Amino acid sequence: QAKVIGHYIVNELRYGGATYVSTGRGLPCDRRPFIGEREDGGRGLKKVGGLYLDYAAIAYYDGAALLCGTLLIVCIGGVSGAAAGDTPLTWVLVSLALTISSWLFAPFIFNPYQFKARAFREDVRCLLSFFVQDGGRHWIDWYEQTQLKRGSGRSVVDIAFFLVAFMLGAWYAMMHVKIEALDSVFAEFLKDQVLSQATWTSAPPVVASLVYCLLAVVSSCLLSAPLRCLRCLCRRTQEPDASDGPAGGEDVEAGERALPERHGNGSCSVKHPLAFSALAVVALDAAEAAFALSRFYFVGWSRAFVAGILFKWGLMCMLVHLGEGLIRFSCCGRALAPVELWVRAHRMARDIGTSSLIAAALSPLVLLTWLNDRLCPGLSLHHLLIYRNPNHLGKEEFDGQASSSWNTDHQHASV
Repeated sequence: QAKVIGHYIVNELRYGGATYVSTGRGLPCDRRPFIGEREDGGRGLKKVGGLYLDYAAIAYYDGAALLCGTLLIVCIGGVSGAAAGDTPLTWVLVSLALTISSWLFAPFIFNPYQFKARAFREDVRCLLSFFVQDGGRHWIDWYEQTQLKRGSGRSVVDIAFFLVAFMLGAWYAMMHVKIEALDSVFAEFLKDQVLSQATWTSAPPVVASLVYCLLAVVSSCLLSAPLRCLRCLCRRTQEPDASDGPAGGEDVEAGERALPERHGNGSCSVKHPLAFSALAVVALDAAEAAFALSRFYFVGWSRAFVAGILFKWGLMCMLVHLGEGLIRFSCCGRALAPVELWVRAHRMARDIGTSSLIAAALSPLVLLTWLNDRLCPGLSLHHLLIYRNPNHLGKEEFDGQASSSWNTDHQHASV
């Protein structure tokens, strides 16, 4: 709750424009889906909206980042004092664990029937459809409306930007000291590679991913030309005569539906699966960063290697943030198509990683709930936690019992 309040207060101070939003609270026995609802008997999404989309920007992103940072500190031995009985450090770790758990899992823990096996399977299927269906169309629509907000006038250069820039400047100074120390110790082996290695080590890992996005956009444009010709040929060959009646028009519409859709600029383009591009750019970024910092790893400087990874990650996040601002205010859609793909791919990768982390962490609780229902039917520990009642009824069960009770009372009254 404090995280949600802080998020909205900070956004009001940074951007302004606060408005009243009706909560639309449903019954306390309604289950909120993870990310949406599927069509009846189909694989597509019928409705987009759920707990992940409600709190992603508010708490989940920060919770996932805090978890990754804590794990990196643990991996390089930064909490070795806790094992030796350092009481203050132990309480710091406990506080971090509680904060991470609250930011990532609190909305799901207090969601009725969250850990039912059948409902959780539907959540996983909807999660896949959200990122994969129609090339990621559902995710793109949600991202455009809730985070990118074209034409909103939101500036990317604010107090938070300057704070992050100051932190990265200090981090760069520390990395520069480590690079100079490495060059001094291993000067005989590096020789003429000192300057190039230092530049490569301090640069953000964006070259490979930008090249990939540029090639993807170029290939999409090259494949679009034959499809436009095919569409024109289809229209000419299936153009109805006056004597054909409405049947000819139906044939033309069927032929056009068989071709890819037109975009707002009037051209027909090939839809690349954005989920694949998201995984590709993350893999390329990781490979580029690991290659640039490999000499720290091979000489045994594991902490310098982790510090370099964090520095490059911070630089990349800042560039993605600046890329969003460029897309938000620019009208040159065609010229910035590679940058837009690059930004979208990184943002989708963040959502794929965060949502997958939450779903994977919730799966053991689903198994425990399944065992609880099998071993102790009628005694739900989850309902005991959120309702103080182990036999709480769901909306469907409550409606069914209420209807049955009303019918029985009506029959007795008739008699």
